[in-house]
Amino acid sequence: MMPLGESVSELSIMIQDEVARRLADKTPGRADYRAMNLKVQFYSRVRYRFSIPKEKYYPAPTVDGALITFDLLPRERRVAVPSERGLLSLVAAAFSSRRKMMRNAVPPLFTTEQVEGALTAEGLRPDARAQDLNFDQFVRVYRRLHASVVKDLVGDGADTGSTDAGSTQS
Repeated sequence: MMPLGESVSELSIMIQDEVARRLADKTPGRADYRAMNLKVQFYSRVRYRFSIPKEKYYPAPTVDGALITFDLLPRERRVAVPSERGLLSLVAAAFSSRRKMMRNAVPPLFTTEQVEGALTAEGLRPDARAQDLNFDQFVRVYRRLHASVVKDLVGDGADTGSTDAGSTQS
């Protein structure tokens, strides 16, 4: 449902309270910060609404529930990236091995050198792990990685296009 921001503007669901709180959290570095946090931020603005005590359900579950609302973003309101699929692939690869540094987790999508270069260019440590980066940092690193690949493919003298928010390369 998340990519359907053109058709659906808001999605409210009742889920386990712990999961709702995790999805609404944008804080990197936490043990429960996952790829899903970044995907949610890319496709929506999430609001934790309220907790629902387990006693309010019949039959009563063992955990509390919560109402969470996703304000789904149409494509034109999402953060502009050269390739949506590329960004989500980077996020998935980076989080696939939580204990690995990004430079070791994302090959073969990008080389170790490309990842280290992009992280360093963004003022981040070259040994950063996926859970250390916030959403904006991931986007900036992805833009640099994409530009690096394009540059390698077309050569140093070619115009690789802008990597700012208005970029529309694929």
